[in-house]
Amino acid sequence: MKSQVKITATTEGQVFTLNTNEDGSPKLGKDGKRYGFLRIAQQEIDMSGAIAQVKVRSAIKSISEDAFNAAKDFLVNGTVMPGNICVKESLIKELGYTEKRAGTSQNAPSCKVNGKTIYRTTVYTEVANESDVLIAHDNAEEIKAFQAVQINANAINV
Repeated sequence: MKSQVKITATTEGQVFTLNTNEDGSPKLGKDGKRYGFLRIAQQEIDMSGAIAQVKVRSAIKSISEDAFNAAKDFLVNGTVMPGNICVKESLIKELGYTEKRAGTSQNAPSCKVNGKTIYRTTVYTEVANESDVLIAHDNAEEIKAFQAVQINANAINV
């Protein structure tokens, strides 16, 4: 079960974040316009394990500064958006996709199928019943070995 998709603000209360260069100057698109992004989120109840968990999915949606300014009266924190946030996985590294890892640390092993790394992203879609596109990994032994090392390291540090 999923909640509605909502626009979310930063801790400073900002819903539009301008893309900037390293020096802080606005980054311009190919069309010469200034772009930024909105962060949108959706909660989901995961009943797959022994204990139900509430997970938050988020996605970033690019928008020009001009378009945001034209719609800023209703693009505010908590605005409900129609649709769904979906997870999309691929064996091809595309813009916006990151490696699917078996854990939250950077040294966690990548999930793979037939030796190929799985990449994933979250996307916002206005299609309410669009579903996730998931790829099952087949390197379970590597992942289990990593997790066993992590458990042993945590036990030593307690």
